[in-house]
Amino acid sequence: MDYKRFNDTILVRMDRGEEILEQVKAVALKEHVTLASVQALGAINDFTVGVYNVAEKKYYANDFKGSFEIVSLTGTIDTMNDGFYCHLHLSAGNERGQVFGGHLNRAVVSATCEMVIRLIDGKIDRKYDDVTGLNLFHGPFQSRTKVPPDGRNFLPPEVKNPRRMSPDFLHLQSKCYLIRANARNI
Repeated sequence: MDYKRFNDTILVRMDRGEEILEQVKAVALKEHVTLASVQALGAINDFTVGVYNVAEKKYYANDFKGSFEIVSLTGTIDTMNDGFYCHLHLSAGNERGQVFGGHLNRAVVSATCEMVIRLIDGKIDRKYDDVTGLNLFHGPFQSRTKVPPDGRNFLPPEVKNPRRMSPDFLHLQSKCYLIRANARNI
């Protein structure tokens, strides 16, 4: 595996024989990734995906071997109990155009896997949900960017007297100013 980080994006190339989930974890831990979206494509020859039965609170695994192209690999990197957690789904097609997919349990690269990890500014921890039997996003949803509730610290300098403006206008001005400020940092 090899990867390169570009600001909030990590490009990963996985090589023949490597297991995808192991490599995602290695990159995430090395780069201190706590929240990100993941997309990938590539070729695999041995994979297991599961389908969750909510009523039974049980995963049913399906194993596949052969030549497969990753049609879609998508998901998230986040945390559970402040430790690494990864939730990925995979769809892969065979030489006849049949596509199989589900929750990714494991996948071995046959040629290459090219992955894009988009870092998200914030932190979401997962917690076990008794109703569904799944580890779900659990609030509060935290951002590393601190925004005061009234947004006044983020008003543009040309707003001299915010008390004379309606709350809706102030809210809109604050959002616009934040967007412009973030755009300058990109």
